Order: sequence, then C-alpha cells, then structure tokens
Amino acid sequence: MSSLLLPSPPLSNIDGRQRLSLDGQWVFVPDPDSVLAISDISMGAFDSSNKVLVPGDWNYQRPEWFYYEGPAWFSKVFSYNRVVGRRVFAYLAGADKSVELWCNEHGPISCVNGPGALWVEITDALFEGTNRIVIRGDNTQTSVRSSPGGLYRSVSIVDVAQTFIRDSWVQLESNGCELVGELVVDGPEAANRTVTVRIPELGVGSRLITDSYGQAAVRIDGWPDVWSPKDPRLYRVEWELAEELLVDDVGFRVLSIANGQILLNGEPIKLKGVALEDCAPKGSGRASGTADSASIVNWVRELGCNFIDLLAGQPDEALIRACDRVGVLVSCENDLGRKFDVSDGWSYSDTVERLEELVVRDRSRASIISWNIARTPHSDDDAWMHGLLDTVRHLDPHRLLSANVSSETDDLIPMLDFCRSAKPTNTKIFPKLLVFEGTPALLGSRGAETILGTEESQTALLRSFLERESELQLSAGVTIGILKDLPSKRHLRPGLEDGYDRRGLLSEDGVPKDSYRWLRRYNERN
Repeated sequence: MSSLLLPSPPLSNIDGRQRLSLDGQWVFVPDPDSVLAISDISMGAFDSSNKVLVPGDWNYQRPEWFYYEGPAWFSKVFSYNRVVGRRVFAYLAGADKSVELWCNEHGPISCVNGPGALWVEITDALFEGTNRIVIRGDNTQTSVRSSPGGLYRSVSIVDVAQTFIRDSWVQLESNGCELVGELVVDGPEAANRTVTVRIPELGVGSRLITDSYGQAAVRIDGWPDVWSPKDPRLYRVEWELAEELLVDDVGFRVLSIANGQILLNGEPIKLKGVALEDCAPKGSGRASGTADSASIVNWVRELGCNFIDLLAGQPDEALIRACDRVGVLVSCENDLGRKFDVSDGWSYSDTVERLEELVVRDRSRASIISWNIARTPHSDDDAWMHGLLDTVRHLDPHRLLSANVSSETDDLIPMLDFCRSAKPTNTKIFPKLLVFEGTPALLGSRGAETILGTEESQTALLRSFLERESELQLSAGVTIGILKDLPSKRHLRPGLEDGYDRRGLLSEDGVPKDSYRWLRRYNERN
C-alpha cells in the first residue's frame, strides 16, 4: 500500500500538547527468521499472541525472551475521533537500535541506529474510529555491547492545529536581565504569523512575527529570580498562536567559566555527582515516567549529591523535568558520540541527528548544565569533533560542553568548557585528569565493581578515588559510581553477577550497598 505517512522533525514540549497515550498492553510477535510481513500483523492474525507492556524491554518481561536478539513486531488497536483541520502525529519516544512504523498498513517510516525518538505524521492515514499502529523493532547486536529490545519509552498520538508551534525555547542571557530564545511555526500558513509569548509572573511578554520560514527570535527584558539547586524556581511560559496555547515550566539561570571554575549565576559551584545509566529503580529494564524519575531523584538527593552524570544516550524527559523541579544539575551524554564505524551500522549523520534531537527537546531545561558530545573520540576525529561542537553551539549557545577525551585530542580541548576522564581498574584507581589553563575539569569514575563479591572492596575503591581527587584539588567536581546495578547479558557469573553489572551503589532492587551509605556520610562531611 502506498504510504500516507510523512517523517517529521521533533515537536518540543510534548507535555504541553494534546495527546492520546498508547501505553499499556501491546501484541508482541518475535520474528527471528524475518518471515513475517506487515499484512500478517495488520490483519490481526496474531492479536491473541503474546502481550508486552509498553513502555518496556521485552528481554525482561519473560524469562524465555531474556536472550532474544533480533526482529520483533508490536501491534496496538486504538480508537480516534478525527477533527477536520487538525494534524496528527505518532510519537515514539524511544526504542533500541532500529524501528519501522505503520499506521493502518501505510508505511513504513524508519528510525535506525537508535536509541532515539521517532516522529511520524499520520494525519492522512487515520480512520474515524478504529485504527492500528504496527511497529517492527530490531535489537540485533553488532558489537560487544548488549542492549535490551523493545519500546522502552511512551508511545503517543499528538494532535495539533493545521499551522502550529513546532518548537519554542527561552533562556536567560548572560547579563541576567534579558530573555532570549526562538520559535518555529509549522504549516501552510507559517509565514508572517503573530505569536505572543508571555511570562505572567514577571509581567513581561512580546508579540513576534514569523519570517518566511516560520521562524522568529525572542528577546525580552526581564529580571527573573534565578534557578539554582537551593531554589529551583520555575516560571510558567505561555506561547500563543491563534487559538493554540502552548505552556511550559522554565527555570532561568546563567552558566559561565572563570578562573578554572564553573559559575552558576555568578557563584562558583562544586559538583557532587553520581553517574546514572538508563535503568528502572527496581528490577530490570529502563526507567520511564514520573514515578521512576521521582525515585531516582530522591536517591540522588539522599546521597547528598547535586549532580547527575547521565550516560548512554537520550534520557527520559520525565527525569529531566523532575531534576528541574527539585534542583539537581545534569550532564547529558550523547551515546553515539564516538568514532563511527560503518561496519557497525553507525554514521556521522546518525550521531548528529540524535544529538540534535536531545538538544532541541531539552534546551529549555534549567537543570542541564552540559552536553557531553563525545564518549571516546580518537586521534583522527578532528573534523568529526568540530562538527559536533558547531552543531551544539548553533542550537544552544548557553550551555557548557564536555567530552570524555584522551590526550591525543588535546588540540580540541580548549574549545570545550570542561572535560573529564577517569578509569578504575580492578585493584586501584588512577584517574587521568586533563586540565588546561582556565578550564575546570570534572573528575569522574564510572564505578567500581564489587570484587570477590564483597561490598567492602567496592567501598575501598571509592574511598581511594575520592582521596586522589582531594589531593589533586583541581577539578570542578566529581562524579563517582553508577547509581544502581545494571541488567546485563554479559555479566553472568553465578553467585556474583547473576545477570547484572555490579558497579551500582544500589542493588538491582534499590537496596543500598555499603558504598552508598559510605558516600552519603562522606557528602554530609564535605
């Protein structure tokens, strides 16, 4: 069937939009030999088959699926009342490796080399009443790193006007008294449209006129109370186009670098952080939603930390918004920020696309102080690194940039605001701290595994790391440990790992280890 679906750029501020959630039970059909076609699924022949929860990872929903890597089909029937003159999008907030999406047999629209989001306009493919979304996912691994398969973020149907605000953001300028940002209007009448932006609590606003591309710059005089970990002040920001009102909660703060320190609102800040992989608070699978986010943020605050080093790609938007509300600082890592390998399926364009998605979605979030653009760049990646830097600086000039770097790329480091690198071994920790004149460095450890099954050995390694950091007295802060044990099909030693990477300060069920209790006491004293 010819496709009536259209790939779409991301829509920002999903929480402020009219949407229908498709979360819950989905039909799930593994297809290890790739013998099924879209017609087999869309005709309902497998509707009585297995069910999985979305959001969720299939590998952790049934024991027999734990080791399954390969293609699988998801299907969901839903009812929808179409409104003339409205546009409708399917929003898949996250899935691993690659996905293809159909609506009522129209499609597919693909997203490859994830993890990442997928936006698809389905306006012309929708029926009045009963509809079916089918998604084919594939988590086939091409490297030693194992990733669970599934639709691990929410799936939604988003309804907007024919001409609507696709993207809008606003931040506080470095002078502390001017609000700057941008909006993008999408649709057949996007040019020369009047859009009003208001911040009622400040009593300020502006009427904007879009250019021929549907874009307009925001510049408003205003003196907001600044956002900080001690006072995470958020303001209601309203964007109005015709009868459409888009509302967001935004914090305003200023980041800068001076004398080898990170300054937040003009004051030096010492980052006391913990690293966090995308993992649910209890059991296996990835974190998703407000309840999981609240549990994670509560643990971080209980540890006495003010900073989360988010690893392995695009985090759940609910977690970032939770950090905004409670005042926890965040660094977001671009999981694809490494030298791409064509044989592994990655490309430079994939890296840029995922990075743009992350920045566009979250650049109004006050809690994010840094975009970590690259995990392991190599000596021949100068052009690649410059490209990522230019991409982020164009989209968001108001944040710091960080990268996990090696000495071979020293020529690029002066372009970064801070960097970090530390590698624990099984017996000692020798952090490699890269410091350049006038550049603060964030010293980080990605955690130490429990050696010989003892929590005491893990605590000893963390203590050694922090003693070394104290001796150096050069870093802008420290991130230590992984917050929680991670499910892993590569860690299978019985009685010691049992399917988990044991670097966490908390067990797989969220039970504090000795290292968690020790770090909490350490942070209370320091």
